[in-house]
Amino acid sequence: DPEATAPDDLWLTEVRARPGDGGTVADVVLTTHLAPLAEAVHTRYGVARGLLRGNAASALAGAGRELDRWARRHGRTDTAARARSLTAGLLAHPLLAGAGTLTGTSFRRRSCCLYYRVPGGGVCGDCCFPTPPEPTRSPRPPEPGSLPGPPEPGSLPRPPEPGGSPPPPRPPRSSPGARSG
Repeated sequence: DPEATAPDDLWLTEVRARPGDGGTVADVVLTTHLAPLAEAVHTRYGVARGLLRGNAASALAGAGRELDRWARRHGRTDTAARARSLTAGLLAHPLLAGAGTLTGTSFRRRSCCLYYRVPGGGVCGDCCFPTPPEPTRSPRPPEPGSLPGPPEPGSLPRPPEPGGSPPPPRPPRSSPGARSG
Protein backbone atom coordinates (compact mmCIF):
# COMPACT_ATOMS: atom_id res chain seq x y z
CA ASP A 1 0.00 0.00 0.00
CA PRO A 2 1.74 3.21 -1.13
CA GLU A 3 -0.26 5.19 1.44
CA ALA A 4 1.06 3.10 4.36
CA THR A 5 2.71 5.33 6.93
CA ALA A 6 3.08 3.29 10.11
CA PRO A 7 3.67 -0.31 11.15
CA ASP A 8 -0.06 -0.65 11.83
CA ASP A 9 -0.66 0.00 8.15
CA LEU A 10 1.47 -3.02 7.30
CA TRP A 11 -0.91 -5.45 8.99
CA LEU A 12 -2.40 -8.00 6.60
CA THR A 13 -6.14 -7.76 6.22
CA GLU A 14 -6.27 -11.34 4.96
CA VAL A 15 -3.94 -14.29 4.71
CA ARG A 16 -3.22 -15.45 1.19
CA ALA A 17 -1.60 -18.84 1.24
CA ARG A 18 1.16 -19.40 -1.29
CA PRO A 19 3.22 -22.46 -2.08
CA GLY A 20 6.32 -22.80 0.08
CA ASP A 21 8.59 -24.27 -2.57
CA GLY A 22 11.97 -22.72 -3.32
CA GLY A 23 10.94 -21.37 -6.71
CA THR A 24 7.92 -19.51 -5.35
CA VAL A 25 9.82 -18.14 -2.36
CA ALA A 26 12.67 -17.02 -4.62
CA ASP A 27 10.24 -15.32 -6.99
CA VAL A 28 8.24 -13.56 -4.27
CA VAL A 29 11.06 -12.64 -1.89
CA LEU A 30 14.22 -12.36 -3.98
CA THR A 31 12.98 -11.26 -7.39
CA THR A 32 9.88 -9.25 -6.49
CA HIS A 33 11.06 -7.59 -3.26
CA LEU A 34 14.78 -7.79 -2.54
CA ALA A 35 16.17 -7.16 -6.03
CA PRO A 36 14.24 -3.88 -6.54
CA LEU A 37 14.95 -2.80 -2.95
CA ALA A 38 18.68 -3.46 -3.34
CA GLU A 39 18.76 -1.57 -6.64
CA ALA A 40 16.96 1.41 -5.07
CA VAL A 41 19.33 1.48 -2.07
CA HIS A 42 22.34 1.16 -4.36
CA THR A 43 21.11 3.88 -6.72
CA ARG A 44 19.98 6.29 -4.02
CA TYR A 45 22.70 5.81 -1.40
CA GLY A 46 25.58 4.16 -3.26
CA VAL A 47 25.66 1.08 -1.05
CA ALA A 48 27.63 -1.59 -2.87
CA ARG A 49 25.53 -4.31 -4.49
CA GLY A 50 27.82 -7.01 -3.08
CA LEU A 51 27.31 -5.70 0.44
CA LEU A 52 23.53 -5.73 -0.06
CA ARG A 53 23.65 -9.28 -1.46
CA GLY A 54 25.75 -10.31 1.52
CA ASN A 55 23.27 -8.74 3.93
CA ALA A 56 20.35 -10.53 2.26
CA ALA A 57 22.20 -13.85 2.26
CA SER A 58 23.20 -13.38 5.90
CA ALA A 59 19.61 -12.62 6.92
CA LEU A 60 18.38 -15.67 5.02
CA ALA A 61 21.00 -17.92 6.61
CA GLY A 62 20.15 -16.56 10.06
CA ALA A 63 16.42 -17.14 9.55
CA GLY A 64 17.07 -20.65 8.26
CA ARG A 65 19.32 -21.40 11.25
CA GLU A 66 16.65 -20.22 13.71
CA LEU A 67 13.92 -22.23 11.97
CA ASP A 68 16.17 -25.28 12.14
CA ARG A 69 16.83 -24.73 15.87
CA TRP A 70 13.16 -24.21 16.66
CA ALA A 71 12.13 -27.30 14.70
CA ARG A 72 14.74 -29.52 16.36
CA ARG A 73 13.82 -28.23 19.84
CA HIS A 74 10.23 -29.23 19.14
CA GLY A 75 11.07 -32.63 17.68
CA ARG A 76 10.16 -31.55 14.15
CA THR A 77 13.13 -33.04 12.33
CA ASP A 78 11.24 -33.01 9.02
CA THR A 79 10.68 -29.25 9.37
CA ALA A 80 14.33 -28.71 10.34
CA ALA A 81 15.47 -30.59 7.24
CA ARG A 82 13.04 -28.60 5.09
CA ALA A 83 14.33 -25.30 6.51
CA ARG A 84 17.94 -26.29 5.79
CA SER A 85 17.07 -27.43 2.27
CA LEU A 86 15.09 -24.29 1.47
CA THR A 87 17.87 -22.08 2.85
CA ALA A 88 20.54 -23.86 0.81
CA GLY A 89 18.39 -23.67 -2.33
CA LEU A 90 17.74 -19.95 -1.94
CA LEU A 91 21.42 -19.23 -1.28
CA ALA A 92 22.20 -21.01 -4.56
CA HIS A 93 19.76 -18.75 -6.46
CA PRO A 94 21.56 -16.47 -8.98
CA LEU A 95 20.66 -13.37 -6.95
CA LEU A 96 22.49 -14.73 -3.88
CA ALA A 97 24.93 -17.30 -5.25
CA GLY A 98 28.49 -16.62 -4.18
CA ALA A 99 27.49 -14.25 -1.37
CA GLY A 100 28.90 -16.67 1.18
CA THR A 101 29.42 -20.26 2.20
CA LEU A 102 26.81 -22.33 4.00
CA THR A 103 28.10 -25.30 6.00
CA GLY A 104 25.22 -27.03 7.76
CA THR A 105 23.49 -24.05 9.35
CA SER A 106 26.68 -21.96 9.68
CA PHE A 107 27.18 -19.18 7.17
CA ARG A 108 30.31 -17.18 6.37
CA ARG A 109 29.73 -14.20 4.13
CA ARG A 110 32.17 -13.07 1.44
CA SER A 111 31.43 -9.36 1.80
CA CYS A 112 31.78 -7.16 4.84
CA CYS A 113 28.70 -5.50 6.33
CA LEU A 114 31.01 -2.78 7.74
CA TYR A 115 29.69 -3.21 11.31
CA TYR A 116 33.28 -2.94 12.56
CA ARG A 117 33.24 0.73 11.52
CA VAL A 118 30.43 1.55 13.96
CA PRO A 119 31.81 3.02 17.21
CA GLY A 120 32.02 0.12 19.64
CA GLY A 121 31.24 -2.36 16.85
CA GLY A 122 33.21 -5.44 16.03
CA VAL A 123 32.80 -8.26 13.59
CA CYS A 124 29.36 -9.72 12.96
CA GLY A 125 28.61 -13.38 13.57
CA ASP A 126 29.20 -14.40 9.96
CA CYS A 127 31.89 -11.84 9.14
CA CYS A 128 34.43 -12.53 6.44
CA PHE A 129 37.09 -11.15 8.81
CA PRO A 130 38.19 -13.12 11.89
CA THR A 131 38.98 -9.82 13.66
CA PRO A 132 38.12 -6.23 12.74
CA PRO A 133 40.44 -4.84 10.06
CA GLU A 134 42.99 -2.25 11.08
CA PRO A 135 42.07 1.30 10.15
CA THR A 136 43.58 2.32 6.86
CA ARG A 137 46.48 4.69 7.17
CA SER A 138 48.01 7.09 4.73
CA PRO A 139 51.00 5.56 3.00
CA ARG A 140 54.35 6.44 4.52
CA PRO A 141 56.51 8.84 2.55
CA PRO A 142 59.25 7.12 0.56
CA GLU A 143 62.57 6.57 2.25
CA PRO A 144 65.35 8.97 1.21
CA GLY A 145 67.19 7.60 -1.76
CA SER A 146 64.27 5.40 -2.83
CA LEU A 147 62.77 7.95 -5.19
CA PRO A 148 62.94 7.16 -8.88
CA GLY A 149 65.76 8.70 -10.88
CA PRO A 150 65.44 11.75 -13.12
CA PRO A 151 63.11 11.55 -16.11
CA GLU A 152 64.49 10.28 -19.37
CA PRO A 153 65.68 13.09 -21.69
CA GLY A 154 62.94 14.20 -24.04
CA SER A 155 60.16 12.64 -21.96
CA LEU A 156 58.96 15.96 -20.54
CA PRO A 157 57.49 18.77 -22.64
CA ARG A 158 59.80 21.71 -23.26
CA PRO A 159 58.76 25.04 -21.76
CA PRO A 160 57.85 27.83 -24.18
CA GLU A 161 60.61 30.20 -25.24
CA PRO A 162 60.47 33.53 -23.40
CA GLY A 163 58.28 35.94 -25.34
CA GLY A 164 57.53 33.42 -28.06
CA SER A 165 55.24 30.57 -28.86
CA PRO A 166 55.97 27.06 -27.70
CA PRO A 167 58.18 24.97 -29.93
CA PRO A 168 56.51 22.47 -32.24
CA PRO A 169 56.00 19.03 -30.75
CA ARG A 170 58.78 16.54 -31.25
CA PRO A 171 58.16 13.75 -33.70
CA PRO A 172 57.64 10.37 -32.05
CA ARG A 173 60.74 8.27 -31.62
CA SER A 174 60.94 5.38 -33.97
CA SER A 175 61.40 1.99 -32.44
CA PRO A 176 64.56 0.04 -33.23
CA GLY A 177 64.21 -1.76 -36.50
CA ALA A 178 61.46 0.54 -37.77
CA ARG A 179 61.99 1.92 -41.22
CA SER A 180 61.51 5.57 -41.97
CA GLY A 181 60.29 7.14 -45.20
